[in-house]
Amino acid sequence: MPAGCLGVRIRALPSGVAIRATPQVPQKPSCRACSRLGPRISAPGESNPVVTRPKGPRVGGPHARDLNQRSVEDQGMDLGRSRRDRLFEALPACFGAAVAVVYLLFAFLAYARYPALFSLQNNNWLSDLGNRDLNPGGADFYVWGCIATGTLLLAFFLSLTIWRRLGSRIQNWLLAFVQIAGGIAALSLVMSAIYTEDQFTLHQFWSRLIYAGFAVALFVAPFAFRRRGYRSIALVAIAVIGYCSILASLIFSGAHWLEWPSVGLILVFVCLLGWMSVSRSSAGLPEGETRRPQVLRPSP
Repeated sequence: MPAGCLGVRIRALPSGVAIRATPQVPQKPSCRACSRLGPRISAPGESNPVVTRPKGPRVGGPHARDLNQRSVEDQGMDLGRSRRDRLFEALPACFGAAVAVVYLLFAFLAYARYPALFSLQNNNWLSDLGNRDLNPGGADFYVWGCIATGTLLLAFFLSLTIWRRLGSRIQNWLLAFVQIAGGIAALSLVMSAIYTEDQFTLHQFWSRLIYAGFAVALFVAPFAFRRRGYRSIALVAIAVIGYCSILASLIFSGAHWLEWPSVGLILVFVCLLGWMSVSRSSAGLPEGETRRPQVLRPSP
């Protein structure tokens, strides 16, 4: 190791004089051995400097790589979570469209086999399509179609739970009210198909329960599905017209033709809620709901 690299200089004096080591201002180590010792050694009488390191991980070091790895994993979890969210948001639209398609398809198959004239002018109930006395060749189509439609309706109202994340406490209570009323209407539709119009008393009871459940759902829906910055005038219009139509069909039970627009408005109401569930992101998500990870990149 070269002399004087530790910051001490030896002075040569005449004989008989004590040798004294005088401190010298330390300089940068001149050998590789001293440079590997870490912080420099201060000379006697000199304050020892405090060696500090910047807080946090060294950019480009193993800590940064670990943080980058964790950020990538978090980002993958967020992507998976967003895909699941999009899937759940699409469920009401899928179930709503399936409700309309299945009911109209099986009703058309039953209508095609109806032996007599089936129209508004004849003052027919829609349930006449499932009457085995009036439509012996096509009643089963309407019966099975109503059972399938009621099952899809139940799944549709259950899938509306995704709206709870964007609603206040009162709106979530109203949403639960809509789901319960819609679930009762869906189960009543299945029961009205089991007890067809041939068994008039039971069929009439379940049919009225269908319209009562949808009347409650239509009345509460504009309040339950209203969000900040997102108002659906179409929902309000369909809810008001549909509620009045159902109320009129219940009051004027002899006017069978009032059932036709009521059922049509119910199908439109279900499809509209499904479409709103997909497009509800335009209402704006609460701040902080989605998390965007920051990836640390090593400096060049």
